[in-house]
Amino acid sequence: MRFPRKVSSWLGLVTVSCSLSGGLLAAADTAPRSWSYTHDGVTYFAVGLQGEAAASAGSVDHWIVVDTSASQTGEYRTRTLETLKAFLAKLPSGDRVRISAVDAQLSAIVGDYVAVNDPAVQAGVSQLAKRIPLGASNLSVTLREMLNDSDRGAKSGARTIVYLGDGISAAQSLDAEELQSIVSDAREQNIAVYGFLVGPRVDLQLSGILALQTGGMIHLDADSGSELGFEGVSPAGAGALLAHETHVAVQPAGKVSGGSVRFVDQNVPPVRSDRETIVMGTTEAKNVALEVQQGGVEQQVAVELAPADENAFLKTVWERGQKDQGLSIPFAGAE
Repeated sequence: MRFPRKVSSWLGLVTVSCSLSGGLLAAADTAPRSWSYTHDGVTYFAVGLQGEAAASAGSVDHWIVVDTSASQTGEYRTRTLETLKAFLAKLPSGDRVRISAVDAQLSAIVGDYVAVNDPAVQAGVSQLAKRIPLGASNLSVTLREMLNDSDRGAKSGARTIVYLGDGISAAQSLDAEELQSIVSDAREQNIAVYGFLVGPRVDLQLSGILALQTGGMIHLDADSGSELGFEGVSPAGAGALLAHETHVAVQPAGKVSGGSVRFVDQNVPPVRSDRETIVMGTTEAKNVALEVQQGGVEQQVAVELAPADENAFLKTVWERGQKDQGLSIPFAGAE
């Protein structure tokens, strides 16, 4: 997740970024930037990958899932519905949507993909407004069901999951192994996860992992953002942002390699043009050359290392990332 401040992550840690050259990645006239820290002869570093700014996803199929659990009452329900309406209003006519509600289970509101201006969509919004908030959300079951059924009636183009709610899977938590499996399946199907978090409490970590690891974006409601020390957005603003961001082309997940480098994970998450995707590694060399395979294109990336004590946090993030194949790496790019 990107925030309008130097810190740009779902954990509020210092951000790193890098410009790459050629192919599917963003062009730059200067050498790539990197952030690095050396401890006991080992250099920990981070590099950010970013796609071409001109890329567009074209028409998109969106599966919108709205949290209708007991936490989504009163003003929170109002904000969720306002976001949904703003999102639908800003989508181009070529897009299609499918709408579900989630609490203890996933319930179809608009069961098949239909044009965004189809009467069934507005009927679905009205149905959601009348739905009584009950129970606790089970995002583990919900995400698995959505991924297992996501290609039914979908086009061959871009697809998204757009989540509106607090991001809390109160009925059943997700462990790292299950979350990694969900992320891998979403990447394999080229589905990016987006969301707007609103509620008395929100789980930015779970939603942030899903978005960062699949090439999506997450936004916070103004109240939730303030409580977490970030600047949130209004429902109307979130809807407009999500409508725009879901049309930014997302390059599929790839691989990274380098002869003298040990990576947190050689699998590179999908790459966007409006935020960076972070790759972390360690090396004993002074400079490294990376090979990035993304979208069927292989590119050479030279990284000049300039270790600094202010980047000591990289060692901690690296060690944590080693335990979960990089799921806990919180960086989303620099402003």
